Amino acid sequence: MPERRKLRSELVLGEEIGAYTYVLTPELVEMYAVATDDRHPWYIEKSPFGGRIAHPTMVHMDYHRLEDKFLATPEEESGIHTEYDAEYINPARVGEKITVKARCAANIIKRGRRYVTMAVETFGEDGRPITRYNDTHAVSYEKEV
Repeated sequence: MPERRKLRSELVLGEEIGAYTYVLTPELVEMYAVATDDRHPWYIEKSPFGGRIAHPTMVHMDYHRLEDKFLATPEEESGIHTEYDAEYINPARVGEKITVKARCAANIIKRGRRYVTMAVETFGEDGRPITRYNDTHAVSYEKEV
């Protein structure tokens, strides 16, 4: 029987969520460009970084894929996306392998609601950092004592 996936609210500070690697294909970049209505030539044709690059905000999709792979489904624990902060360090190049990993950066109760922050990092196949991304969800009300 497969191991039960954790809810966000069950994560502890510093706990590694998981990691995965994928190839940044031209199709992924084009789908994202169409979905965001941002068809800048750097994403579709060529950039000054040595070929096509991915839209920087694609890191949000990387995080959602990580959630799908390692955490319980949204039906098991509802949440409200409350905040995110992203740092774009280097461009992700189309055709390269991207590694995505995450850990729990905070699990706190504030004004009766639990907030969980995930720290997500992406790396290029040469090990260079691409993005650092913090994503916070309010996941449950706690009973006051």
